[in-house]
Amino acid sequence: MILNKNSLEVIEVLRSNNLNHLVEPFVKMVELDKLGKIKIHNMTWKVIMRDIYDPMSSRQDIEMMIVSYLVNFGLAYVPPKKQKPTVSKERVRKHRAMRKELGYKTISIELSPNNYEKMKRYKKLNNLTYNDLIDKLLNGNNSLKYR
Repeated sequence: MILNKNSLEVIEVLRSNNLNHLVEPFVKMVELDKLGKIKIHNMTWKVIMRDIYDPMSSRQDIEMMIVSYLVNFGLAYVPPKKQKPTVSKERVRKHRAMRKELGYKTISIELSPNNYEKMKRYKKLNNLTYNDLIDKLLNGNNSLKYR
C-alpha cells in the first residue's frame, strides 16, 4: 500500500515520539479508508495534521488523539506494557553485587577527547568491550588492530 505524504508524516512523528505501537494500527486505518471500508472525513484529517504539525503537541497529546480515532473507527491496538523501573534496578544491583563478590572493582577514569576517540575506534575495530580492550592493553597483547 502506498501512503500519501501526510500519512508518512504522521508515521514519522509517531516514530520520533517513540509511539511505535500506534504505527501499525494507523496504517491499518489508512488502508481501510482507501479500501472504502471506513470513511475518514476531510476535517478529521485536518485535525490530525494540525496536531501533528503543532510544535506544542506533546507525546501524550498525540497518543491520545490517535487512540481516540482508532477507537472511533473500531480498530484495536495493543497498548505497550508498562514495566516497573525497580525491576531493572534490582537486576543491575544483583549483577553488580555478584561481580563484586568475584573480586571485580569499578574504576572511573578521565580521558582526553583524543584518547577517548582512540579507545572507541580500537574497541570497534577489534570488536571488544572496554573491559577486554583495557585488559589487552595492560597485558601487552599486540594483536590489536590499529588504523
